[in-house]
Amino acid sequence: MIMIQAKLIFLNQEDKQIVLDLMRRWSSCMRFAYKRLLEGYDRKTLKRDLQGM
Repeated sequence: MIMIQAKLIFLNQEDKQIVLDLMRRWSSCMRFAYKRLLEGYDRKTLKRDLQGM
């Protein structure tokens, strides 16, 4: 895995809120999927369910 570190600069508050919301959703989906995998859910089922978020 390649990691890149950068500082995001936003020209307006609306753009910043859009990116923060996207990051929050991504983190939430990753956490949800990890916990469901630990519970024994199927990977294909999880992918299908998370596409709606």
